[in-house]
Amino acid sequence: MYAHNSILGLVAFMPDETFWGWVPASMEYKLEEAIESIGLDNAMMIEYFNLMTKIFLTIGVPMFCIIGPMNCAFGGFAAGEDHLSYFSFGNVEFGSWLYWVHAFVTWGVVFVVTSNLYDGQRKFLPHRYAWLRKMAEKRANTIMVDHIPEHLRSDAKLADFFEKIIPGDNNVKSAYVTKDTTHLLHLSTQLKKDEAALHQAKAQWVKNEEEGKGRPTMGGCCGGREVDCIDHYTKEIQDLQPKVAEEREKVQKQAEEVGGVNLSNGFVTFNDRMSAEVALRLTGITADKSELILEPPPEPSDIQWADFTQDQTARQGREILGYALTVGLYFAYMPIVVAVTNLADVIDLGALDTVWDSVAPTLGLQIMVAFLPTFLITIYKFCFTLKAAAWAQHKLQAWYFWFQLFFVCLIAAIGTNVVEFTETMFTDPFSLPGVLADTLP
Repeated sequence: MYAHNSILGLVAFMPDETFWGWVPASMEYKLEEAIESIGLDNAMMIEYFNLMTKIFLTIGVPMFCIIGPMNCAFGGFAAGEDHLSYFSFGNVEFGSWLYWVHAFVTWGVVFVVTSNLYDGQRKFLPHRYAWLRKMAEKRANTIMVDHIPEHLRSDAKLADFFEKIIPGDNNVKSAYVTKDTTHLLHLSTQLKKDEAALHQAKAQWVKNEEEGKGRPTMGGCCGGREVDCIDHYTKEIQDLQPKVAEEREKVQKQAEEVGGVNLSNGFVTFNDRMSAEVALRLTGITADKSELILEPPPEPSDIQWADFTQDQTARQGREILGYALTVGLYFAYMPIVVAVTNLADVIDLGALDTVWDSVAPTLGLQIMVAFLPTFLITIYKFCFTLKAAAWAQHKLQAWYFWFQLFFVCLIAAIGTNVVEFTETMFTDPFSLPGVLADTLP
């Protein structure tokens, strides 16, 4: 990937075409160069990895080289036969003077992490500001509007509404309410397919002429009549073109009226960026707080137009299904882990059984941890109105955090009975600190 960017001239440094050529190329990269070539988000992902590496080395090396040997030598061997815990806090006996050392170490870890995070944020902000200043004018001056009430569902009505509530005159450049173009989309798609097929048929004819063959044909199977491909697709296109034009004119005429083909979401573009920023911060602009939800628009290439045309009732039904599937996955998580582990335990691999026994006990957990993001992202893409592909990643980030918290951090407290733990959490929340204190390592 890096070499391809070098060939295209997106980056100045050309890596050596050797097995280890990527190493100096990676070391030579500059953040500003990465932002220009792969975008701010991808460049910040690299910087985030560098930040985590720095934190890990700052904390990990002293912990392993100093604190670990101290736990092993002076901890009192509380771990017993658990040799893997000799370097850990589990090897420190109760009341040991090392408790005071670990108290200071804990605050040292907090200081290292927070100071590095603040430093990384401080370095990131200038690049964020630069990215905002370079944003395309149309995107910077546009807001996305959702849940448009019935009486504002036309381009003119929506533009007039925002013109009135924004201070000053001549603020709104244009307004566009999403249109229901289902039939027009079907006709346009079919027209494009026929035009592509005609282009391919003409190219095939040129090749056939060079080989001394006739014009390409289609059909003729099971006693059917063969037809000339070029004539067939030419006729199809001639039939579809007036239908597409007629349907487009029909949609444009209906769009001038309130409601009809006009749906409940759209975009408003202002003449300047300040007006757009003011509009995004408006609250309580209608009596119903669920109406006119204002958001910054996503990247134009990332917009999923099919989600804009979803039926409101069907949309709510799919969202309920999505939440139900997410909750179902939460309660099914541990039973699936236990089932896969038990299934793995009954498998006999003969001479490799010793190796298998070291893998099988955690196999179910490994499989679920690996596939959990796939399960969640599938639910969100199928059930939720996202409007942009990146929104699925945002939902995944939020929900995946809670799954990680419950099934990684709190796994010892949950055990194998998720239902019982959840019931305790809601019916007797004051007992939760005691449960966590008794079960967590």
